[in-house]
Amino acid sequence: MDYLQLFVDSYKRVLVSDRRDEYFFEAFYRLFISRSPQAAEKFKDTNMRRQQEMLHTSIDHMIYFSTDRRAPENLVRVAAVHSRAGIDIEPGLYDGWLDALLEAVRLIDPDYDDDIDLAWRVVLAPGVTYMKRKYDIGDRAPFVCNDFGCIECTERAPPKGTCSCSGYA
Repeated sequence: MDYLQLFVDSYKRVLVSDRRDEYFFEAFYRLFISRSPQAAEKFKDTNMRRQQEMLHTSIDHMIYFSTDRRAPENLVRVAAVHSRAGIDIEPGLYDGWLDALLEAVRLIDPDYDDDIDLAWRVVLAPGVTYMKRKYDIGDRAPFVCNDFGCIECTERAPPKGTCSCSGYA
């Protein structure tokens, strides 16, 4: 069985459903936050539309990582931001993340079955494992310029509008 193709076909269905791709990401975050008090706390002051866009991009990079086995720069940055030195997303939270993601797939993909569930797990496993293992990468982690810190000037979570590189949104 070609699990990569099963995944790709399912991913396309959830992104181009008549409900639009935002619905998939909205459904995921609604499920994830409702199931995890820790996730709810982490996302309480988050621009969820922007977060959904970042998740879409991150999944694309996780697909690339799954097939190429080279971590794209975006995935390296995301892992750094999520590390203990960053916003401190503990490794155990990724299991709930994946379960909520697959529940959203189940709700939206009309062809969802056990093989599609396994395909998503197989394709995303390398990226999830990478994120978990990079949790303790240390204080020298690069950051992106957003509410969590800045990759350009290495400031950690400066007050909004005060990033020295002027790249703060």
